[in-house]
Order: sequence, then C-alpha cells, then structure tokens
Amino acid sequence: PSALFRNPNVEHLAGEIAREVIDESPTLLRVNDAGRSTPFFYLHGDLSGGGFYSLKLSRSLGPDQPFYVLPPQDIRLLPAAPSIEEMAAAHLAALRAVRPKGPYVIGGFCIGGLVAYELAQQIEAGGDTVEMLLVIDAAPEDKVLRALRWLAGAFGALLRWDDHAKVDRFGRWVLWRGRLSRWYGLNVRAQARVVLRRISNRFMRTYDMLRPRFRREARQSAIPTESSAAGRRERDVPSAFLWASARYRPQPYRGPVALLLSEDVVRRGRNVVGEWQELAPDVTMHPLIGSHLECITAHVDTLAQTIESCLQDTVATSRAPEENSSRL
Repeated sequence: PSALFRNPNVEHLAGEIAREVIDESPTLLRVNDAGRSTPFFYLHGDLSGGGFYSLKLSRSLGPDQPFYVLPPQDIRLLPAAPSIEEMAAAHLAALRAVRPKGPYVIGGFCIGGLVAYELAQQIEAGGDTVEMLLVIDAAPEDKVLRALRWLAGAFGALLRWDDHAKVDRFGRWVLWRGRLSRWYGLNVRAQARVVLRRISNRFMRTYDMLRPRFRREARQSAIPTESSAAGRRERDVPSAFLWASARYRPQPYRGPVALLLSEDVVRRGRNVVGEWQELAPDVTMHPLIGSHLECITAHVDTLAQTIESCLQDTVATSRAPEENSSRL
C-alpha cells in the first residue's frame, strides 16, 4: 500500500518494485507533504483492504491540505492483542517522527475513529494542540461487545484458552451477532431464503466430507495450511481490533470534535451523538450520505467536502479571537 500511495502510476511503481524497498508494514504514509494548512493525520480504519480510498480523499481535500495516513497497526504476530491505548501510543510515535510539534488535525473512520480519539487525548496530555478531531462513523463503546469479551475471557480462564483462542472465539461470536442483527431486519420471505441457503451450504459441506478420501487429500495438499505456509499462528486482525475496542473506556475530552455519521448510524435506535456529547461537550454532528461503507467509497467526495467544511469552521473560530484583539 505504501508504494501505491507514493507512486500512483505504473512507471514509478515498477521502479519501486525493482529497487525492492517496499515496506510491508509502514507506520505512516506520506500522501501529501505539501500545503499550508494544519497537517491532517488520518486513521482509515480499513483492516483488510489497505485503505486505498484515502488517496482519493486526500485528492478531494486539495493540494493545500497536508495529508498523512496512519495505517492500522500490524498485530497479526504479536504475542497478545494490544489495547486501544497501546495502538494510539504507537501512532503517536510515528506522528511525532514526521511533525514533532503541533498543532495537528486528527481523524479516523470506524475503529480508527476510536483510536484517533485516544490519540488526540495523548497528544494533548503531552502538551500539544489538536485543532480538530474528526470521528467518522464510530461509537464510543458497545456494551454487547464488552459482554462478549467478558464471556470469552471467562470461558478462556475455565478452558485454559490462550490469547489467540480467546480472540478467535470472540470474533466468531461477534460474527454471529451481526448475522442475527441482519436476520431480524429482514422480512419473512428473505429470512426463508437465508435459511434455505444455509441448509444448502451445510448439505454441500457434508457431501464434500463424504467424498472418496483420496480426492479430499489431494485437495487439501494443494491448499497451504497454516503450519506449512507460515509455521506461526496469525491473529485475526478484525477480531483483535474489536477485542481491543470492547475493553476501551473513552475518557472525557475538552477539545473540538466533529462527529460525522453515516445513514446507518443515524437511523439506528442508539443515541450515538448523545453518548459522544457526554464525553466531549464541544461536539458538532454532521450527517454523511450513504451507508457505513458507501460514505468512504461511493460518496468519498462528499466526505471530503464535509471534512473541509469542518476544518474551515475551525480556522474561522481560531482566527476570531485574533481579529478581536487586533481591533482592541
């Protein structure tokens, strides 16, 4: 991903590959170094797709907006799943390597929004200034996730699961939670189709298990297993990030916060805006077009316009006291 961000054309990308200097786990991507505005450090929250929409987001914000991407921490082979606080501390070290002193603009999408919230708190605790914190489609805490994490921990202690097993089991429960939520949102006909499809899939799996043994062994030998391919147990990244968010307890924040919410979150019965306002009184809510994923894909230009409007309001607010003092 870092090579594609730095070299968005075929010729430069080929040269990058030829020099063999691609960093497989970058801590920071310099998307746009130029510009006079306060640098924007963005946590894209794309845990499996690379966050390539960030390139279009930066272009839509314009050449005068410095834009840096803080990718999700590579936690696949860590001995234990890190906390949100630990993730934010790692991002803070990468951020200060590029810009040691503030002010900063911090933003994040989904779980990246939670990490961005903690990152902004750590920046201000260190004596620097965050001009604006943009939290995009993220909720401060999820009580159901917290309960599932507690259950995984309790069963893990009873059955002697290691950290990998706890996170994996937790991830499966979260997956079933999402399936049940979607199930209850369907009408009766759609629910029947889902049931028939699952029965069909189960039948096909059973049929596959009953095939002649030599066919099954040939197929399995062609698929690299976890032990043969890597020899190490890799952590499921989305489950590990949800595991961390389930434990995170956001602390009060006094700086300005722009809360950008998609139609999915706005239509949900949960009062996400009120929950954020309890933590950060200086919150302004801005609706986004599209669903949770559409707002960063199909409507990324609109997202950029909303972000630009929030940043312009921040600049106008910061200049108002200076103008008033000059008049006096």
